[in-house]
Amino acid sequence: MRPAFLLLLLAVLQAGAVELQLRLRDEANRPIAARLEVRGADGAMCQAEGALLSRRPGRGGNEAGSPYLRSFVVKGDCVVQLPAAGRYRVVAEHGLEYERVECEVEAPASITVQLKPWIRMRERGWWSGDMHVHRPVDDSPLLLEAEDLNLGVVFTMWNAQNIWAGRPSLPADWIRQTAQHRWMTVTNAEDERGGGAWLLHGLKEDLGLDRVVPAGTRANEHWNPPGIEFVRKARATRQRGQEPFPWFDLEKPISWEAPVMMALERPDSMGLLNNHYHQYGMYPGEAWGAPARYRALCRTARLFRPLAAPDVSLLEPRLAGAAERGRGQRLAPQSRGLQPNVRETRRRFQRGEMVRRREGRARPRVQRAADFPRCRAQES
Repeated sequence: MRPAFLLLLLAVLQAGAVELQLRLRDEANRPIAARLEVRGADGAMCQAEGALLSRRPGRGGNEAGSPYLRSFVVKGDCVVQLPAAGRYRVVAEHGLEYERVECEVEAPASITVQLKPWIRMRERGWWSGDMHVHRPVDDSPLLLEAEDLNLGVVFTMWNAQNIWAGRPSLPADWIRQTAQHRWMTVTNAEDERGGGAWLLHGLKEDLGLDRVVPAGTRANEHWNPPGIEFVRKARATRQRGQEPFPWFDLEKPISWEAPVMMALERPDSMGLLNNHYHQYGMYPGEAWGAPARYRALCRTARLFRPLAAPDVSLLEPRLAGAAERGRGQRLAPQSRGLQPNVRETRRRFQRGEMVRRREGRARPRVQRAADFPRCRAQES
């Protein structure tokens, strides 16, 4: 009786399942990598078997409402098994420089999605990058290709993990080329505790961050030792006059200890359009900052949308010499040298203003965010 029931159940399931075949092509009709969303009428998302999946729900925190939790990345062709026939929405993206494709299909179906660029910023001297990647090293090359990024800063050390633990030293090949015009770095650490999140790129040695937070203690409730000690320890390994690494990136300007860092250990860069933003909106999470500052930053960030994060052209060895002489490639409009005035940070963010330091000027000047050059956003 039981085998017959199982066969009947299998037949019912197979009868209900339908296929959606997708072919991803670029402007020259070549296979292209992209991030895909396949949504049913009820909003539920389906994923292709064998594709590079986003992280699953259930992690808690401000990731619970992420629209990406059931998206997936694939290159070329794929097949999505759907629970039933009907209407589905397909969304395909290949970074910000390609037009977003969104269409309705009646499944079962077989369609070709063609992604075309509306601009090529690299040809104009601008380089794209993601300064905050928490994905496995082996997955990162495909992710960089799908998001059309020139650089990915992949974090391998954190307060809860260290993939290099047990090794006598960090890998010497920390800058790795994944494809033409694409690189990733792999000796990067994040100290994310009570005072905020401090991103350290291109470390020369392990700082032991995975051993700082005692077992059973929440990282965002742990403050001692303060993060500035690890920043100073990392910077002490710099070779004077030869390179800017380790590089200190302030993850968000709304962290509790951000003003302290700005005053005592000024960052090399700061994340304004940080990992709380996506094309559907933003996370409402607090991120260790005051609600008033967070809301003010949201209003500011809506006014402009650069194509990428701060200047990271120094990471390409062939550009290192030129960068040290002040001729590094630009990465995003007006992003280089963004520094807030510590005494007025909160007041100016609440007014929707930012501080921009021009090279060669001794004092920063205030410029409203609306005056910054706008970049064309993808329609959502």
